[in-house]
Amino acid sequence: MGRLGNARIACFTVGGHHILLCERAATIDRTFVENLKVHHACTVSPETLVRACTLFRERQIRIEHLYHRKEGVFPGRELYFFDPSSHRLELRDPTWHAGMPEPTCEELANL
Repeated sequence: MGRLGNARIACFTVGGHHILLCERAATIDRTFVENLKVHHACTVSPETLVRACTLFRERQIRIEHLYHRKEGVFPGRELYFFDPSSHRLELRDPTWHAGMPEPTCEELANL
């Protein structure tokens, strides 16, 4: 699909999935990666995002952040967490939009 604005990011669509490839230096340390918020994202349904909040609470999986992105290239609800190997992951619900309620993950888990 091409470059994402003026960023050093290329966007591809393969089999209905969006893949962003971000250019980085040849060598990189973990602190730098964490500061850039490098992560893998998966688009999910609103129901799957709510279920994830419930499961994460039940299994005591730390949620880094639930963000309601009102604008930009990929607006929607974004749930960030870490897998057991410390990779940052994102579950993204693109059906959410500005003006809709902004419940916390804890509130979603109690629905």
